[in-house]
Amino acid sequence: MAKIPFAKAYKNTDNEKNISVKELESIKISDPSNDIFNNLYCPTNGCNAKLSFKHSYVKSRKSFLSTWSNQIHSNYCNLQLIYVAKKNEMKKSSKRTGLNNNDISNIFDYGMSKFVKKNKKSKNKKKDRKSKNKSEHKDNNTKEKESKRASLSSNDITKKNDDSKRYPLKYLTPNDIGIKYVGSTVLLFGNINKINITKNKTLRINIEFNNKNITVESSKDFFRSEPSLLSELNILKKIFDKHKTNLKLLAITNIIPYDEKLVPTIYKSNHLCFTDDTNSTKNTLYTIIYKLQNKYKD
Repeated sequence: MAKIPFAKAYKNTDNEKNISVKELESIKISDPSNDIFNNLYCPTNGCNAKLSFKHSYVKSRKSFLSTWSNQIHSNYCNLQLIYVAKKNEMKKSSKRTGLNNNDISNIFDYGMSKFVKKNKKSKNKKKDRKSKNKSEHKDNNTKEKESKRASLSSNDITKKNDDSKRYPLKYLTPNDIGIKYVGSTVLLFGNINKINITKNKTLRINIEFNNKNITVESSKDFFRSEPSLLSELNILKKIFDKHKTNLKLLAITNIIPYDEKLVPTIYKSNHLCFTDDTNSTKNTLYTIIYKLQNKYKD
């Protein structure tokens, strides 16, 4: 569990109060049997996990608060989210520390094949089946070719026809986001509902998939990386608000716990990829703006 800075004593009673580790140390020395030690709880609102005070009697170790062994924190307890985030970071500590342009391209290629081009492929397969059924008279050479083709393994077919490479991260929709992904980098896909830029320069893109919504937010340094980024996003927002164009978003995000909720966070503009219903091509932020401006002549 994450380090617990203070506890709620007598939670949900008239005597409820915050109490720090230092204050508990003083009470332990002056009144070791004080009943406050049996009435310590997690400080997060809505979480009633009981805490235990571990007093250290040696200078080399510090006193601390811990969760009782039979207690479970609520799913969206800040302490639980921080703990899961740190745990995930430890798992990834020996792995990659960043994404290069080739990694990003592979991630979007696989995301496009998984979420966008999947339906088109299934339609094409149905057409192929119909055309094969119509061709009844074939010569021997054609039959031999077809039998060889049929004998190919699924791995051989994938190697020849599937150009997209699956980069080792999770490819998710809003329905999939949960506490187990806290601190993880994921590709998030959805249909864009709303684009907003707050007064304190935070980009918020609300996306939806199968009636489940989530908002992707930019990091604090997002707009500092590129001077023209703010004006370009305002152009995209203006076009989207006016024409309600059907845009889909693929975003490389990090799942961050904030204010008892999970926030998919983006750090760079090249971690955003856009596509629409007219074609199934991936577009950077600047490419989609250029295409939409030409389409609507704004």
